[in-house]
Amino acid sequence: MILKNPHSPDSSHQASLSSTTEEQDTHHNIDRFAVKEIICRVCSARQSSKTNNCIKCGIQFGEYHCSVCNLWTSQEKQPFHCAGCGFCRVGGAENFHHCHDCAMCIRQSDYASHKCQNDKYKSNCPVCQKWLFNSLGDLHEMSCCGHPIHLECFQQLPDSSTCPVCLCQPQGTQAQPESDQTVDLLTQFRVLVSNPTLEVSTVSYFLELCKKDVEAAVALYLSQSQDM
Repeated sequence: MILKNPHSPDSSHQASLSSTTEEQDTHHNIDRFAVKEIICRVCSARQSSKTNNCIKCGIQFGEYHCSVCNLWTSQEKQPFHCAGCGFCRVGGAENFHHCHDCAMCIRQSDYASHKCQNDKYKSNCPVCQKWLFNSLGDLHEMSCCGHPIHLECFQQLPDSSTCPVCLCQPQGTQAQPESDQTVDLLTQFRVLVSNPTLEVSTVSYFLELCKKDVEAAVALYLSQSQDM
């Protein structure tokens, strides 16, 4: 397809489009919303990006086509376009309801009980630090406070009742006692990560370890910091 991208030096990128697949030139980062024309891989006919069937040979480019996002893909993940989010999501439109306060598509089963907060999903997951708003995976909302998190990350938390952001717990939940060693290590870890010169990649690395074993992660960090 021809990608008319106003941000590129020559204002165009080229790739080809075939049936039932979403393909793009992987050598370029492109703005899919700026796509104006496509070229059929079968017959090389150039045409508007607003079509899903070649104007010359008639081949279908994808089972699902969104003329807003310029997306051609299969129906396997049940894609649908959400005008509120501004792009296509997966999971079936009938299973979601867009919340204009949260600026996010919420599962129908969770909509009545979810806690509204302006743009709360336009943030990073507190565990993996990846952007939540355009996540393809399922999201979870902490029941005690409403802080969002990837469902997969939530399931990996050693204490799933405690929010990793504000440390709140559902009413009636009894906190697990911590050993003196754990408290001491956590205190030292908080001091270390408060260092403004500490690189984000270093923090992310040890957060990944913390998901599995906080004591091992802190001990490893302390031993490595002494060698610096």
